[in-house]
Amino acid sequence: MDKAKAIISDPTKLEAALEEAWKKLDPQNQGFTTLEAVRESLKAQAKALGMPEREGTPEEKEQARKIADPEGTGKVTKENFMKLMHSGIEKMKAAGKL
Repeated sequence: MDKAKAIISDPTKLEAALEEAWKKLDPQNQGFTTLEAVRESLKAQAKALGMPEREGTPEEKEQARKIADPEGTGKVTKENFMKLMHSGIEKMKAAGKL
């Protein structure tokens, strides 16, 4: 968890980490990935950062889907991925988890 806090507390490190995460999600530079790929990536990243694995509530999952894939196409753009990540970070900060 300390590693996550160190990255999140430094805007430059945070943006670099999010860019790197996106590159792994879209290696062919298509401009999108799938919601399932984002979910799996988030689980792996949380584990790597020492954060507890947590299954979101149905409401949290739906809210995340609306941010990541607002048109319901099954595709997540880089812009929406970034919005989702920043939204999640802000929620964790507000809850005192970061």
